[in-house]
Amino acid sequence: MIFFPSKVESLRSTLTIHELMQRFSSLVKSGIDSSDQRYLFQGSWTIDRFSIVQLLKIPNRYSPVIDGEIGAAESGLLIKIRFSLSPTTKQRLLIYTLVPLALTAFFILGFNAWLYGSITFSFAMVNYLLAREHFAAQTNKSRRALKRLFSAE
Repeated sequence: MIFFPSKVESLRSTLTIHELMQRFSSLVKSGIDSSDQRYLFQGSWTIDRFSIVQLLKIPNRYSPVIDGEIGAAESGLLIKIRFSLSPTTKQRLLIYTLVPLALTAFFILGFNAWLYGSITFSFAMVNYLLAREHFAAQTNKSRRALKRLFSAE
């Protein structure tokens, strides 16, 4: 859905599929009981798909869920990545945007109270724009960590 912020991109890696699976096992935590600091991400993966979230020292609601498909390319791997919000963050964004918009209609159409309507409309728009900007900032941080995961170094 276009309402929710997301980003799609493709990356190329010179790693082989075997090397990439080794990188996943060394940098992506698949369980929740390990407290080892060497992991960059938490999630699950198979030979052709993955779904991960970056591990952060300070949790952030706007940290994207990274879903990807791994395919073969001429000189390595082609990785299609989709950054999206977590389901709970999507629900909260929807509630905190649609409720003020409904209140806007209630104030303007029901009571002809343009001041209150404009205040609630402003709240909805500011909330939505801040969510998009926070998501973009966290996506950039996750993209930098992904480069470490997919690089051949």
